[in-house]
Amino acid sequence: MNIILVSDSHGRIDLLEKLCEKASQAKIKHIIHAGDLVVYDVEKIFAKYPDITFHIAKGNADVNEEVLDKIKKLKNCMLKEVIEVEFEGVHFAISHIEGVAQSQLQGTADVFCHGHTHRAKQEERDGFKVLNPGALCEGGGFFLINLPSLKIKLLNIGL
Repeated sequence: MNIILVSDSHGRIDLLEKLCEKASQAKIKHIIHAGDLVVYDVEKIFAKYPDITFHIAKGNADVNEEVLDKIKKLKNCMLKEVIEVEFEGVHFAISHIEGVAQSQLQGTADVFCHGHTHRAKQEERDGFKVLNPGALCEGGGFFLINLPSLKIKLLNIGL
C-alpha cells in the first residue's frame, strides 16, 4: 500500500489537482496534507476524487472558515489541528507545526508528519520517524510512503 504526504500547497491548487490526478491513476487511496492549503475552491478538488481520503492538518494559514467548513462537509475529508490515523499497522500523527502532535499524543505514534518550514526532511528520533515533505508550492515536492515497510521517496509533481 502507498500513501502520499504533502504540505504547504499555499493556493497552488493546480499542483494539488495534478497530484490528486496522479494519485487516483495510481490507485492511491490516502493523501495526508500537513496544512496550509485553504484557498477558495480547494474543496472542489477534493470532491472530484471521492475514491481518495484526505487527512488534513489545519495549518496556520488555514483561516478561511467558509472554506474550512466546506472541506469538513466532504465525506472523504478529515480536517483537524492534529490528525491520527493508522495504515497497515503504522500509526501516523499529523500536525502542521512540528511538535504539536508529539506533545498532544506524548510520542505514541510511529510517524509524526508536519509541514510549515517548507524544507523536506526525514529523521529518526527516539523510536519514531519525523517527516516533512517540504512545500508543494515551491517545486512540487511530496513523499510517497510505502506501507508497512515505511520506505519513503521524495518525488516531484513537476511544474
